[in-house]
Parts: sequence; C-alpha cells; structure tokens
Amino acid sequence: MAVITSPDYPGERLIACRNATLADERRRKREVLLAATETDLSQIRDATRRKHAPLHGEAAIGLAVGAVINKHKMAKHFDLTITASRFDFRRSEASIAREAALDGIYVIRTGVSADVMIETEAVSAYKDLSRVERAFRTLKSVDLAFCPVHHGLSPWVRAHVFLYMMAYYVEWHLRDAQKALLFQDQDRPGAEAEHCAAGLSDQGDQLGIGWQ
Repeated sequence: MAVITSPDYPGERLIACRNATLADERRRKREVLLAATETDLSQIRDATRRKHAPLHGEAAIGLAVGAVINKHKMAKHFDLTITASRFDFRRSEASIAREAALDGIYVIRTGVSADVMIETEAVSAYKDLSRVERAFRTLKSVDLAFCPVHHGLSPWVRAHVFLYMMAYYVEWHLRDAQKALLFQDQDRPGAEAEHCAAGLSDQGDQLGIGWQ
C-alpha cells in the first residue's frame, strides 16, 4: 500500500492498496469480455465480406456495430474502421495496458490522522464495514425479519426501526458473550498479527495486502 496526499483532498490521506488476487481476477474477466466482443465484431466483419447480400453502407454497418460494441462494455478497448463497404477492428493495446496498470488497486480516503490510525489500521477499519452490511442482512433475514410496516406518523416509523436496532444490539451482545460456542475469533489482534506475519511469506504475497 502507498499513502498519497493531494491538494484536491486537503487534510485527508489517500491510501492506495493493491490486492494481487483481485488483480488476477480482473485480468481474467477482461480477457473473457474482450474475446466475446471480438466474436460479435467478427460476425459483422464477415457480413460485410460475404459474396451474397453483403452488409454495406456506413450507416448500416455503424448501426450493427453500435448494437454490439457496448454489450460487454469493451468499446474503449477497440479501434474501429468503418467505410461504405468494409468494416475492420483491432484491440487498442494502449487502452488495455492503461486499465491493466490499475488492476487490483483500490483507494481508501480518510480524514483520520496518521498518529491516530496508521495505514494498516485504516485499511482494516474499512474492511470492517462488512460488519455493517452483515448487520443489515441480519435485520432483514430470518434472524430478525425486519419488514415494512405502514405507519401513519413519522415518530411511529422511527420507533419501529429503533426496536429492531435494539433487537440487533441485544443479539450482537449475545453472540459476543458466546464466542467460544459460536467459534468466533476471541483474539482478533493476535489473529491479525499472525496474518501480517504470514504476509511476509510467498502465500501472503499471493493474497495481496493486509488480511482478507
């Protein structure tokens, strides 16, 4: 990870992180989408070159290309040539290279100073936002089954939501008190230190930054 400061974000840190596993997956997906786009464009190119009733005219060819070029969101990675009787295309290697340079990179923006929270702690705190997402899933799933109730007054709506939040608060404390029975981490700092140490090994390098 790297810390960046910019006058566009006064008083804030931009923490750029790279996840090698995410980069590999992004690269794989891009190649699949590029190949699929090439298949669609090849069909149009073949249609302009066939002997019987070829596709011709810049407008007609352009309409056909336009119908498929954005299908896989890869239009920016292709150079197109359209004439009255021909159509051709090729990959824009420069565009692909520019995007590939950012594969697996994400940026965390924080106004918390470094003396309060160092970079690794800021990244960890960001990843902990998954707990908030899990809380919403708990509220809406079979655990608490939060569902819409049509109230006539706004205070009733707030009271309805407040009761569910209190229920989740009680459930969270119950789970925390029963960590051993629920097989949850009881020594999170120790677990994080172990993961950080593992990050120095080849396996850690493959996983990318921090602890996933």
